[in-house]
Amino acid sequence: TLYMTQGIFTAASGIRANQTAIDVISNNISNVNTVAFKSAKANFATTFLRTISGGSKPSLTRGGFNPMQIGTGTTLSEIAVNHGQGGATFTGRVTDMLISGEGYFVTQDLSGLSPSGVKTAFTRAGNFTLDAAGYLVNYQGDRLVGTSQIEGASPATIDNVKIPTQLKIAKYLNASGTTIATALGVKDSPNVEFNNYATANAIAATSTVYENADLVNFSVGLTGAIIANYSNGDKLTVRANPDTTTNSMELNHLTNQGGNFTGVNATNASGRVGQLGGVYQLIAPSTGGGNPMAGSTLQLQAVTFTNKNGLESIAGNTFLAGANVGEVYYGIPGFGSRGAIQTGSLESSNVDMALEFSNLVVAQRGLEANSRIISTQSEVLQSIINAVG
Repeated sequence: TLYMTQGIFTAASGIRANQTAIDVISNNISNVNTVAFKSAKANFATTFLRTISGGSKPSLTRGGFNPMQIGTGTTLSEIAVNHGQGGATFTGRVTDMLISGEGYFVTQDLSGLSPSGVKTAFTRAGNFTLDAAGYLVNYQGDRLVGTSQIEGASPATIDNVKIPTQLKIAKYLNASGTTIATALGVKDSPNVEFNNYATANAIAATSTVYENADLVNFSVGLTGAIIANYSNGDKLTVRANPDTTTNSMELNHLTNQGGNFTGVNATNASGRVGQLGGVYQLIAPSTGGGNPMAGSTLQLQAVTFTNKNGLESIAGNTFLAGANVGEVYYGIPGFGSRGAIQTGSLESSNVDMALEFSNLVVAQRGLEANSRIISTQSEVLQSIINAVG
């Protein structure tokens, strides 16, 4: 009786598998216009085999014969995600970014809803916006992560990308009127804080010029370095540290006089993300005014993986690092195997509509054929019952 009904169960497994394939195809097609969506394909494998007779090798008097086996159906072997790059769609928005080549943006959910309090995710979708606090965020409010590490295998030097929207800038002048140092603080902070800073760091200034400055616009370079332009003509950006081999980026302040001026006490800035230690370090007053760059960076981060197929998809077109991704390589775009940033563009979905509809026809016919087998098997059983009856 089992063998007489085996065809029904075999066909049922084919229906289940092909229905899963249709579900995957439906999801692909529904996301054809989703930014940087990665399509998937359901692949099948055979299940158990019923062996009628095993094979035999030839003897001196008799030839060998092959095994005889009957399969008992199919099962889902994998849902393979295609991580290939989609096309580029021009938008003209500076906060829209595309990674041309390998790599993923890193985002952090700081809502505290995850068990660790911070959920780190990876995405190719670069449709970010600038919020009121100066953070670059995705549509869910997750913050884009930056770095001060050019490349490496650990995320030791990371923080959220934050562009100061308002600054107070102190420019210390010598007797000749030449700027000999600068310092940054929050807008409208008291002058006494800057005075204390200059005294503590032995800045030999004859006079100090204070300027309140608002963020006017910003741009993002190929390596993810942000250049922020302010209303007083000054700029903030980053550059590779020229005097060390620490594999690091440092904050750089370009004044509207055209020079690079920095604070004289690098020790206070040591360990600050986006403000690395060194003689060219620019730091803010440390006497209560608050550092507008504290806990932020002007350098975007990108990551690659030993096995990107090990990423786990989650809602929001993002991924988590699954158990099989291997090493996670952090750094800045355009270095190592990470692709460069292209601003004003977004990566399109990599769904191939022609291929999806072709796969849909095949899956539909597979489901129909398996349904026909069940119908045929039912008729055979009915014939046997009628014959017996």
